[in-house]
Amino acid sequence: MPLADAFNKAERYIQLRTFFHPSRSVSNLKQISDMIVMPMIAFFMWFVGVGDALFVISSTMTAYDLWKRYNEYMSLEFEMQRMRLRTAVVGGPFIVTNDPTYLPYVWADAVTRTQPGSHPGSGRTV
Repeated sequence: MPLADAFNKAERYIQLRTFFHPSRSVSNLKQISDMIVMPMIAFFMWFVGVGDALFVISSTMTAYDLWKRYNEYMSLEFEMQRMRLRTAVVGGPFIVTNDPTYLPYVWADAVTRTQPGSHPGSGRTV
């Protein structure tokens, strides 16, 4: 994993975690509605003949975008778990944070520090 890649993944993970785990439950209900309920209603209305094509397309595109983000979030969730385990294996973390929001950066730091050639004196010769 390239050095900056771990930190980019950590940053994107924090953004998506904030999006999919909001502090307000109303936002959670809206996401569930946009991902599942509205597309079902739109397609039902379309097949019954009272739905608007623009409504169906809009609902479908919103749902597609949210599901795409959710799949990316779940993929990054497993990547963060891998980084967390790698940190524990190498005896880290090497830095600390008081805010659990930023723990992915701690794991990214540990992963990049343990890569050959990631810091001076790593034993890599030319």
